[in-house]
Amino acid sequence: TLDSDNDALVDRMYVGDTGGNVWRIDMPDDDPSHTSIIKLASLGGVTDLDDRRFFNQPSIVRTYILETIDTGTITTPNIIKQQVPYDAILLGSGDRSTPTATDTEDMFFMIKDKFIKTQRLDTLTPSVSAVTLSDLYDYTDDPFKGYPTLTAAQEGKLVDASLKSGWYYKLEQAGEKNTAEAIVINNVVYFTSYTPAVGQSCSVTPGDAWLY
Repeated sequence: TLDSDNDALVDRMYVGDTGGNVWRIDMPDDDPSHTSIIKLASLGGVTDLDDRRFFNQPSIVRTYILETIDTGTITTPNIIKQQVPYDAILLGSGDRSTPTATDTEDMFFMIKDKFIKTQRLDTLTPSVSAVTLSDLYDYTDDPFKGYPTLTAAQEGKLVDASLKSGWYYKLEQAGEKNTAEAIVINNVVYFTSYTPAVGQSCSVTPGDAWLY
């Protein structure tokens, strides 16, 4: 839940479902007819590999991002830095109902919601499109390691990342799943995961717990 205008009343909610979707509910005032629901993101699929499910509530961080934007042409780049306000929606996938399963590629996500004002988004023209995996930048291999000191190649990647609607981090161990709501402290996000033991039998044996 979110009180976006600091009047001590909740006016917005975010929720993930077990189909891999993230929903945004806006309640701009006390008239129920003004309430709107949109699909903010669609991050699951129909195969075992992308059967991502959300069992934890998202964390919401109201912040700014320093976007790197190329306002030039193909032959004459013009790279500028620009502070952009957004609400960061952070959550990870993992099917708690089958904790020992190893056939899904689960991930942790950050979605940039740039509609920072609570409003009726279902009436906007053009309509708001749900963010998909291809709209997010892959942070799995730590592409900006060393920030703020970056190589020229990394600087180029900043432009690509700024064009995306957020990022994802693959939980790469077999069967690894996000297990709890994320916490953000001093601009750092902390989240946990569980990896089942190798060679599970009919009885559940301890796996491994991880903190990122």
